[in-house]
Amino acid sequence: MASYTLNFYTAEGNYKKRVIDADSPQAAESILRAEGLHPTSVKETARLDRRRYKIKLTPRELIDIYQHLELHFSSGILAVEALGALKDASASKHTRTVLHEIHQSVYHAKLGLSAAFAQFPRSFPPSTVAMIQAGEGGGSTALAKIFADIRDQIEFSERNRNAFRRGISYPALVITMSLALVIFMMTFFVPKVSRFLRELDAKMPTLTLYVVQTGDFFSRHWLLIIGSAIAIPLLVRLSRFTEAGTQLTDRLFLRLPFFNSIYRDLATATVTKYYASLKRAGKQPGETLELCERLFQNRAMAADIGEIRHNVVTRSLPLSKAFSLSSFFPKEAVVLIASGEKTANLEFCMERLSSFHSARARDRIERAIFWLNPIIIIGLGAVVGTIIVAMFLPIITAITSINL
Repeated sequence: MASYTLNFYTAEGNYKKRVIDADSPQAAESILRAEGLHPTSVKETARLDRRRYKIKLTPRELIDIYQHLELHFSSGILAVEALGALKDASASKHTRTVLHEIHQSVYHAKLGLSAAFAQFPRSFPPSTVAMIQAGEGGGSTALAKIFADIRDQIEFSERNRNAFRRGISYPALVITMSLALVIFMMTFFVPKVSRFLRELDAKMPTLTLYVVQTGDFFSRHWLLIIGSAIAIPLLVRLSRFTEAGTQLTDRLFLRLPFFNSIYRDLATATVTKYYASLKRAGKQPGETLELCERLFQNRAMAADIGEIRHNVVTRSLPLSKAFSLSSFFPKEAVVLIASGEKTANLEFCMERLSSFHSARARDRIERAIFWLNPIIIIGLGAVVGTIIVAMFLPIITAITSINL
């Protein structure tokens, strides 16, 4: 099957174009003529599978789709009618393309809703398709709840992702600028002042000698220092092209001070949120954990969830026991999961865990940023102040001795 762009005139005389999926140009024209429209030209735009794989909708576009689908299905509208109403309404070109093709797959190819969504794997991951599939048998009301759940998941993930990015980007920016300032002073400022001091034949205190020696090292090896600063991240990036390198760097990331506790909370919140939604959609623990495993780009984290799934499916361990064997998930989360199993209220407990760990991660980020700013400023001031005092102290001493 390929994708064809057809140009045509409406009954009112308006010139329009439409993208249609069909096995041949003739089949695409037949679809348009069946609607009482007469195409003036037809052109194959791209191989459908390739184009579908390339399209990746933004979280904001996905939220809009799910929000509108929830509203339509809540009103009792059928899938074909809901998609037909939405396919031309979006301001986003990619969204219109996706909805057009999903609508055609459901209306013309008679695919199920989940199968139609599954044709765009970069926009609709397996966990989303699985939830839609679970809701298809329940009619419009069930699908409305499913789409509301999916929308909540994306909003939840975006809040957490933005919080984590803010927690990483701000410290990284401030630390990078601070290091750049110190390197600049040690490479250019200190060597010039030290040459001036040697010309004066000024006596240098111990502190000044240490700073001058450090400055000389930076001045002689500044290319090596800059090259190392570029090479180290590049080597880390290249190492991730191998499975062993990816596993190693991902595990090291999970052990980084400050970041590991935040990532642990966000990952726990994500897993419990998706587990609750998928369980509510009727998915079994093994399939649910497999879908949760695919959520994470961090291979070490995904492997940890894979081990939990293995313990649940193969060893028939209770969910709480499988989580307790993991070194990553917090113990308090395991306790609440065990309580949910005992009371047959696991979904509620998972939702509560998700809210708690998400809020705790954001709180940790806010507190870290609050304290990090003054700490970095004080530290930078101490380093720069030490350099300035060390370099000007001999000059002041020399001038004072001349006056005397």
